Amino acid sequence: MHRLNSTEALWYSRSRHSSSDFDRGRRQQQVLRAIWSGGKDLGLITEIPGLWENLNSITETNVPLSVMIELAPLALQIQPNQIENHFFRLGIETTPWHTPAGDNVQIPNPAMWTLIQNFLTPPTENRVTSDAAGIQIFDGSGQNAAWDVVAVDRLVWDGLLANPMGANEEVIPETIIYDYSGSTKGSSLELLVKTLNVRVENVFIEPDPNRTADFRVIL
Repeated sequence: MHRLNSTEALWYSRSRHSSSDFDRGRRQQQVLRAIWSGGKDLGLITEIPGLWENLNSITETNVPLSVMIELAPLALQIQPNQIENHFFRLGIETTPWHTPAGDNVQIPNPAMWTLIQNFLTPPTENRVTSDAAGIQIFDGSGQNAAWDVVAVDRLVWDGLLANPMGANEEVIPETIIYDYSGSTKGSSLELLVKTLNVRVENVFIEPDPNRTADFRVIL
């Protein structure tokens, strides 16, 4: 997890060195999320009318101030896990190919149609979401690298809110999940296992009616 200054954020958004256009697009989505989150935390969204002149000096948009003000409540109310992100992955949604004329193009793979369908399908009422208090993430790596914070950020992209809990008392060799919910319907366990790449034998089902969290994840 890194805090970037303006120059670093611009480089992170623009750079294609050792990566691709697709990867750059994903990183740009990360930066947009960070700008929104930072503006929300600092209370800047409610100050849009007063900041409008300064904003216009460094940005270009055809969205008028009146529309910005109408959208401000949405920017304040929406939760991070309610924002969907879609992007291509080289070699998964597409395969690189050179045409006889020497052009670099991308051939769509079957996974491309799944991505397009997900993008065009409106979110349903039962889309997987969670209360941040329901999932606790601990860093058991012993590396002092705040992996719990990184995992929380990654889970948000899949619609799960979680709470970083800091370093675990004990260093562990592999990620483990404790499921205290005792619930199968609407459970976030499957998505947790998939997103964090946890082995099935490292998932422990321990229903607890007195629990303070539904899931405890130790990385």
